[in-house]
Amino acid sequence: MAPAHETIMTAPQDLTWTDAFLAGYGPMDDTHREFVDIVGAMLRGPDEALLEHLQKLIVHTEHHFSQEEHWMNTTAFPATECHTDEHAAVLKSMREVASFVTEGGEPAEA
Repeated sequence: MAPAHETIMTAPQDLTWTDAFLAGYGPMDDTHREFVDIVGAMLRGPDEALLEHLQKLIVHTEHHFSQEEHWMNTTAFPATECHTDEHAAVLKSMREVASFVTEGGEPAEA
């Protein structure tokens, strides 16, 4: 049994769009809706479809981040460089997970 101070995390079983996610900017809301649809399908789908959904998520995220970076550059967003670096780190992690799944890797022992 886990100590009382430990939080046991479980993976969500589904993700569905709710208007609570609205940012109030149509193009961004459309992109976020697509993200929710892809992640929801990944969570609901069989294990055999994980890589396919993950690859769709990576393509979506590349487009999403490119779109955001364009908006930041055209509006002189003050933290553009930092946020762009965060985008690169997220995409790197996503690609590493895809590679891990492709290679049939097993999670490392804790």
